[in-house]
Amino acid sequence: MIIYAGPSLLVRLLDPAQAATFAGSAEVQIVSSAQALAECTADAVADGLARGMTPEGALARLGDLVAAEDGLVEILGVDEDEVEASAAEITAQTGVAAGHAWHLAVAELCFTDLAEPGEARRFGADDGRQAAAARARGWSVV
Repeated sequence: MIIYAGPSLLVRLLDPAQAATFAGSAEVQIVSSAQALAECTADAVADGLARGMTPEGALARLGDLVAAEDGLVEILGVDEDEVEASAAEITAQTGVAAGHAWHLAVAELCFTDLAEPGEARRFGADDGRQAAAARARGWSVV
């Protein structure tokens, strides 16, 4: 199973109990983008502060989540021109806001490049219109 983690799912994965549902599974690959990581930093700090952490500690926890060697989430590089064109198309087709369409476009590229034929594809979304667009592509929503 391959899962694209947008900003909201990245923040949820900072909760050790949430991360534990995926950690250690050879059946699950979680991917995201630098854009999603940048978008979630403020929320990650707020989440950490709510848990009694310092802002630095919260950011370190986010860094651990995406650490290249042993992080739970792999941050992938994407061709931004390709993503931008695809996102514009998605927005025109679905009416999804540009930022949400960007994540759908990145997920689609990641799935095309990484998923095996028949492999389950999941998309982390908390916006109803974005989730509907993901489901229309045949993806389950986390």
